[in-house]
Amino acid sequence: NGMQILSTILGGYFGSRLISNLREERGYTYGIYSTMVNLSRSGYLAISTEVAAETTEDSLVQIRYEMARLRDELVSDEELSAVKNIMIGDIMRILDGPFGIADVTIENIQNGTDNSTVVDFFNEIKNVTPQRIRELARKYLTEDDFVTVIVGKIP
Repeated sequence: NGMQILSTILGGYFGSRLISNLREERGYTYGIYSTMVNLSRSGYLAISTEVAAETTEDSLVQIRYEMARLRDELVSDEELSAVKNIMIGDIMRILDGPFGIADVTIENIQNGTDNSTVVDFFNEIKNVTPQRIRELARKYLTEDDFVTVIVGKIP
C-alpha cells in the first residue's frame, strides 16, 4: 500500500531521510530504519535504531522533524523516482527464483489474495504522486498516535 512507499522514503533504504539525518549528518547511529508491518486487516509503522544515551532526545527530535517534513512538504520528483526504482527492484529480486515465488504464494494464500496483489502494488508504486505521499503522511504520521519505546540508559 501507499504506506510502504512512505515508510521507504522515511527510513526504508540506505539513502532515506532518517539515514541521511541521523547517520550521515549527525553520526548518531550506524543504522535507523522504518518499516511498514502489514497484518491481515491492519498494520503499523515501526522505526528502530540504536543510539548513544546522550543522543536519545535529539534523535527523537530528528525523527519527529523528518515526519513533519513529510507532512508539510512535497517529496521531490527526484527522490520519489529513486524510491520507486528501489522498491520495484526489490519486488523483482523477491520474485527472482522459485523460493521467492513460493514465499509470495504462501503469503497470498494466508491473506486470501492472489498474484494480482503483487501487480496492484507494483502499479501503486509506479503511479504514486508526491501529493499522495503528503496526504498519507498527514493522515498517519501524527505524533499523538505514536508510541515511543526506549530501552537502556536515559540521560
